[in-house]
Amino acid sequence: MNKRKELRLERSNLKKLKIKEEEDNFKIGLKRCTKCKELKPLEQFTKFVKSKDGLYRLCKECKYKIFKKWYTKDPEIRKKKRSKYCSENRDRVNATCLKWRKNNPEKYIFNTFKSRLKIKYKLTVEQVNEMLKKQNNKCPICNRSFDIIKKTVDHNHLNEKIRSILCHQCNSGLGFFDDNIERLNNAINYLNFHSNSQ
Repeated sequence: MNKRKELRLERSNLKKLKIKEEEDNFKIGLKRCTKCKELKPLEQFTKFVKSKDGLYRLCKECKYKIFKKWYTKDPEIRKKKRSKYCSENRDRVNATCLKWRKNNPEKYIFNTFKSRLKIKYKLTVEQVNEMLKKQNNKCPICNRSFDIIKKTVDHNHLNEKIRSILCHQCNSGLGFFDDNIERLNNAINYLNFHSNSQ
């Protein structure tokens, strides 16, 4: 037998041994990551329908590192690709989004709130939580707890500066009075006058 055939046979045997080892490991709940070469529990791998064992070849940690590197490499190119894909597959994207929203209503509400904070007010959820902590989780105007009422971010419409977290009613009230102190005082005087006249 020549050297080539010997090498081929050796490689084939090694491959069979490797497959056998992988199968044995899988039976006891372990899998080897192809990146870090470590044996890890099956929970450390994401699902992947196209693979034989139904799991991705990289562990979550290695996959995250690669994804993070790719994600931060060139955000502009990524945005263009995503935009192009979304415009070409509008129906598919919408159907996927609607299905996710239906299956994850709490996450959808939270993510919408988080996005709105970031886009409109340039705030993070952590910053809002810190503000709520300072306010004892209550509206500073009506003193009602945010556990039972809807909360909104109050900001100055002239300079866009964030003032506080208010309940929806109090924030709307200030908005209807255009943040005008004179008009608010007139409203107080009006209410006092009519409450005394009864």
